[in-house]
Amino acid sequence: LGKPEPLAKKSNMALALQNLAKVDLNARLAEKRYNFSRMQEEDRRSEAVRAVWNEEFEQRHEIAKRKAEEERCAAEEEALAWQHTLRQFANMEALMDEVGACLNIPFDNP
Repeated sequence: LGKPEPLAKKSNMALALQNLAKVDLNARLAEKRYNFSRMQEEDRRSEAVRAVWNEEFEQRHEIAKRKAEEERCAAEEEALAWQHTLRQFANMEALMDEVGACLNIPFDNP
C-alpha cells in the first residue's frame, strides 16, 4: 500500500478539481451565451430579410394597383371614344334620313 498523502497535497488537489469544475462550468456558460447571441443575430437578420420582403411586396402591390387603375382608365377612355363614334354615326344616319325625307329619297333602300 502507498504512503498516505499529506493533507496539504489533498487540499491542493481538491482546490484544483474545484477550479477545473468552475472552468468547465464557465466554458459551458460561455458557449450557451455565444449560441444565444448567434440565435439573436440570426433572428435580427431574419427580421431584416422579412422587412425587405415586405417592402418589396408593398412596392409590387402598389405597382399592380397603379397598372390596374391605368388599364381601367384606358378602357373607360376607349369606351367613351366608341360611344362618341356611335353617336356620330347615329347623328349622320338621322341627318341622312332627314335629307332623304326632304328629297323624298329613302336611304335604307338600295
